[in-house]
Amino acid sequence: MGYEIDVLAVGEKSNSGDAITIRYGDLFGGRESQTVIVIDGGYKADGGKLVAHIKEHYDTEKVDLVISTHPDQDHIKTISMV
Repeated sequence: MGYEIDVLAVGEKSNSGDAITIRYGDLFGGRESQTVIVIDGGYKADGGKLVAHIKEHYDTEKVDLVISTHPDQDHIKTISMV
């Protein structure tokens, strides 16, 4: 079993946060043998960048689990796009 963890900067201010994407499972197998997770998505303006990252690097449009650590805007605004 393999895994990838990517930490993406979100927002443009110094107090902005990170969005974390994780993919684990058989990374050389098909999508059905992998799990994709997003932790804290960021602002709505960051949504396109997050979705593009998942499509490009994880070769999927499906996210299996989305986790918000707390309801601040820099954590949850993008969740509806994922």
